[in-house]
Amino acid sequence: MVELGKQWGFIDRSGHVVATPQWDNAFPFSSARAIVVHDNKWGLIDPAGQFVVTMRWNKIFPFHDGLARAAYRTLANEDKFCFLDLSGKVVLAPQLDQVGDFSEGLATFTSAGKFGYLDKTGQTVLAPQWDAALLFSNGQAQVKHDGRWGFIDKTGQAIGEQTWESDEPPEFIDGLAKVKLNGQWGFIDKSAHAVVELKWNDVDLFSENLARVKRGDRFGFVDKLGQVVIQVQWFDAESFSEGLAAVYLPSPLGRWGYIDHSGQLAIPPQWFRANSFHGGLALVQFVGGDNHKYGFIDKTGQPVGASDWDDAADFSNGFARVARNGKWGFIDATGKVISAPQWDKALDFSNGFARVRQGDKWGFIDQAGRVLGASTP
Repeated sequence: MVELGKQWGFIDRSGHVVATPQWDNAFPFSSARAIVVHDNKWGLIDPAGQFVVTMRWNKIFPFHDGLARAAYRTLANEDKFCFLDLSGKVVLAPQLDQVGDFSEGLATFTSAGKFGYLDKTGQTVLAPQWDAALLFSNGQAQVKHDGRWGFIDKTGQAIGEQTWESDEPPEFIDGLAKVKLNGQWGFIDKSAHAVVELKWNDVDLFSENLARVKRGDRFGFVDKLGQVVIQVQWFDAESFSEGLAAVYLPSPLGRWGYIDHSGQLAIPPQWFRANSFHGGLALVQFVGGDNHKYGFIDKTGQPVGASDWDDAADFSNGFARVARNGKWGFIDATGKVISAPQWDKALDFSNGFARVRQGDKWGFIDQAGRVLGASTP
């Protein structure tokens, strides 16, 4: 997407204009359709920039399960929702005030402040009874009742006997989700069974099969069986990445270093701050004076490239953003500068390009630091 004179359009990877900037707002392509907005009306275009749905809806949401929600206003001045297929045809108009996206054939809806589920024919499958409800995934969905989250199957039956304290629903990653009960944290599997006992003051998500846990003011690591693999002894720690985790020791000077999966120090503490490794390199803040400069180290602890950046960000897709005198540039994994600090703002590389801003003009650079086409205001 590109912006020109506060109007949005689309270009391809070569910089060629696919759809001339003409919309007040636009959203990325999903399911080969992009949502566009003009004069508060919403429509859909295809990758060639042609309209699939003309600008006549009050709002359109991204496609899920092959259908997209569209909002409209009735002659009675009431806001309602219907569903569009990829051709733009209205395939379901349930006449509901609030309805969610489809997933695994079911969508949430609300009635009298309670959530239930309907199918693609518009029929109620699970009657409204929950305070909140999420999409189905792998045959189950999370629902909230009386301030606690739990799990149901597609018949509405509870999965497991326990519910969890949280304003937000537990998020499953690799089959496990962190949950809280009576002020203590642990992990459950998708059968709602506690695989890491709920006894920790805090837990982080698993990374490299280990999760950071906290008891009191110290940190350690447990495995997916709930066994303590690295004793709770560190005053601060980051999650594991590429075989190493950054840890903090306050004595004698208060420095960060790195441990391996056995808990042994792999790189002795020596930095004012240390981040996780990405692509074999880690961002660290060097000790020195009042202004601790930034740079990168390899897994032996040796600096790579300059160590005097005013600011920097972690490596992403083989490149890192670095700053000097308020301007941003990029370096590659050897520490070589591929775009000198000159940009007022720069975003990480994605799909071979990085978005950059100079003044009020935005543009793109490639991995050689070359500007792609002309910058656009």
